[in-house]
Amino acid sequence: MVGVIRNFLEGISDLHLIYTHHPLLLRFFLLYPELMSRFGHRVLELWFSWEDSSYEELDDVPSAGHPTLPASLGDLFHILRSSPSILLILLDLIYSSPGDIAHKVLIVLRTFLRRHEDVQVGGLIRGHFLLILQHLLVEHGTSPSEVSGNLPLLLSLLSVVQLRNESEQELDSMAMKLLHQVSKLCGKCSPTDMDILQPSFNFLYWSLHQTTLGSQKRAAAVLLSSTALIELLEKMLALTWAEEGSPRTTLLCSAWLLTASFSAQQHDGSLQVHQTMSVELDQVLKSLSFPKKNAALLSAAILRFLRTALQQSFSSALVTLVPSGALPLQAPEDSVLAPMGTSQVLSLVIGLQNLLVQKDPLLSYACVGCLEALLDYLHARSPDMALHVASQPWNRFLLFTLLDAGENSFLRPEILRLVTLFMRFQSSSILTHEEVGLVLQGAALADLSTLSNTTLQALRGFLLQVQSMGLLADHNMAQTLQASLEGLSPKAFSAQPPLQDMLCLGGVAISLSHIRD
Repeated sequence: MVGVIRNFLEGISDLHLIYTHHPLLLRFFLLYPELMSRFGHRVLELWFSWEDSSYEELDDVPSAGHPTLPASLGDLFHILRSSPSILLILLDLIYSSPGDIAHKVLIVLRTFLRRHEDVQVGGLIRGHFLLILQHLLVEHGTSPSEVSGNLPLLLSLLSVVQLRNESEQELDSMAMKLLHQVSKLCGKCSPTDMDILQPSFNFLYWSLHQTTLGSQKRAAAVLLSSTALIELLEKMLALTWAEEGSPRTTLLCSAWLLTASFSAQQHDGSLQVHQTMSVELDQVLKSLSFPKKNAALLSAAILRFLRTALQQSFSSALVTLVPSGALPLQAPEDSVLAPMGTSQVLSLVIGLQNLLVQKDPLLSYACVGCLEALLDYLHARSPDMALHVASQPWNRFLLFTLLDAGENSFLRPEILRLVTLFMRFQSSSILTHEEVGLVLQGAALADLSTLSNTTLQALRGFLLQVQSMGLLADHNMAQTLQASLEGLSPKAFSAQPPLQDMLCLGGVAISLSHIRD
């Protein structure tokens, strides 16, 4: 019977001549493989073209706990659950359909993936997307502007698939091929191809951070081999301080985070460098002293980059920080701090203090991490300079400004790390022994079960620092400290559910641990 129907339908020039918009007709065509393989694409295209809703409201309600789906979508989702291979037809529709239909399909597919996380289709979608991307690069190899206008939609869907993987997973051969193809696509773009680059950068960043250490090294090696990608990143970083022609702030954030990630992976794994990058150190420091308005995320990304450079003692084989123009005459004591000078160090410290006062959580993590790396860098070269920076009177004002945020505000992880840092450099002028005792008393009274793993780890670092410095003359307080440390063993961290590490903030892929740790 199905064969007869197929033969009849093949004699019709276009299905729209007999199409009727009804869920039972859709189910009929998608239920039988013989019909789905021959007519599924056209029937689904007609289905979406007849749907009145644009589904825009679904993008604002990404989780399953939100309002009920329209009945028509409920029927479609039921069919998709029973036959996930239909998702491949939807991918083809996103690639080949007119813009309005493609956008509808994208929203529907995104909504399905978000609401049905138990349906394991990541490999299926990635494999099909790889075929589409390879075809595009062969057909339009020289100019991404000639590539299908729907490619950014497909790339954004790839990021949704990536976000579904909460746990670290090994990157298989297909994932590596996809990384190579996406990096190849990026390398053919200019900084103005923002619609393609933003989802592509997000995918590359998540691929680097949402996998095991072994896979990170292999992925970084693949990406570092793309000289065109490295050249593009160098151009984009320089556009951060350009007065005209600068890309969107979100894309600049991704470029800085990717560069920091590449530099760290290359340095830690001693990976081969095929193309080096140069970044103007003066401009980096200036961008932190005079940040753009409403650009906390960009400042956090640049801080992550600078922190990486400081941790490597500016010895990266991939990224060289160079002066902007002619070098001024340096004081003798500046030579040990090179490539930074004393004035640059102090300017950076003031910039970090000003950024911390904004009390933006993500930016605060980035600032404290950068300050930790800066003081370690200074201590290795000039302990006196490190002590001078840590003992700046403004640090005390900064600390108490941050503490003026309600009861138990000292239990915020960034503040605990800041206090620990000042104590490590014995800055008693910033926090007296009596004030350390007050923090300890507050910590002893806190309900540890309500604190996040990040806070518990910062609290343990603070308590260990207190213990190592022998600041406790009071025997009872010492016993309380020891009990607290035992309660803060690494086992206690693993007993708590981890917070989601991979986020998309304002369209930018972020790993909280990359910014924070």
